Amino acid sequence: MAVVMCVIAVKVVVVAAAAGTDGDEMDVEFDIGLTPGKNAVHYPSYDKVVHSVSTMDKLWTDYLVDGVDDFSSVLAPGARLNLFGVEGIGREAADAYVASVRAQLVEPGARVQRVFTRIKDMRVSLGHFEATHLALWRSKAGGFEWVASSLLGRARLDGKIEEYSIVTDIHNIRELFETMNGYMAGDEVAKRLMLALQARDPAMAEPLLTDNVSMVVPGFPDFSGKDAVLAYIAGVDGELMVEATHVWSSATSERHPIAPRRIGPHKWSIIWDSFHLLKGGCYTYTGGLLVVDLDARNKVTFVNNYIDFEVLAMRTAKCQFLLQQKNDDNAAGAAGGGDLEHAEL
Repeated sequence: MAVVMCVIAVKVVVVAAAAGTDGDEMDVEFDIGLTPGKNAVHYPSYDKVVHSVSTMDKLWTDYLVDGVDDFSSVLAPGARLNLFGVEGIGREAADAYVASVRAQLVEPGARVQRVFTRIKDMRVSLGHFEATHLALWRSKAGGFEWVASSLLGRARLDGKIEEYSIVTDIHNIRELFETMNGYMAGDEVAKRLMLALQARDPAMAEPLLTDNVSMVVPGFPDFSGKDAVLAYIAGVDGELMVEATHVWSSATSERHPIAPRRIGPHKWSIIWDSFHLLKGGCYTYTGGLLVVDLDARNKVTFVNNYIDFEVLAMRTAKCQFLLQQKNDDNAAGAAGGGDLEHAEL
């Protein structure tokens, strides 16, 4: 069996023998094999890999925005690319990625103005590289979005790239193009609808809804169409058959807000609590879950506002019983000359 010797390129610092002189950086290849031979494998130096990766990062962003490229200077023939899920070979992959970006910029005038990138924590091992990639995308309309990704691939001995991939969570890509198209973020839509319900403010909710939006509330016929949903929002107190309703959620907390939870590609949820004032000054409370479905433009198409009416009904009955008991005690006290008007429940 032939023994293969491996040679690794690393960066070392050579320190001059003379006292007080500075060390010079240089690239050095050294053997990790057992026996030298013609089958020795060589790998590019760290600096070569870093230079190639940095150059490639600038090339694809310039090509996306300005259409300028020189991929042949950094890509090996047949190099495999994966740009945020768009895969292919060399320049063809870059063309496919640019086409995919333009296809997702659907609003009039939507355009990527510039992409600023930063590569951090680069690691290189036997020609393979891995790093953290951070990009700031700016839209023509002035919006911006951060996209955090992982960068990985492989370079050959001369430093030219044979494999190059930038990968990220698919939700990051959706949020990116929401911003580039000028749409409100999905979590912000859900939060504002929650605020509109809390404030019983149909004017706040109106721009968030599609014309054919529908809404489901336990115990009531489905609300169909924007006008019906807005009427419900305006009359929450009447729907709950109480004098006043105070609703809040962690998503709308001023001090420690918690973002709405994404439970699907186009679906968000918010847990909320509420206190209800009945006649006679008695309070009861319940809770619920707001689930919001969005379309491709992040407009609300469906709302499921789950309210725990069984708990509310039981607590309301208890509240009414205590009120009745208070009234009976007051009546008895009045008959006997006492005053129990302000007795605690």
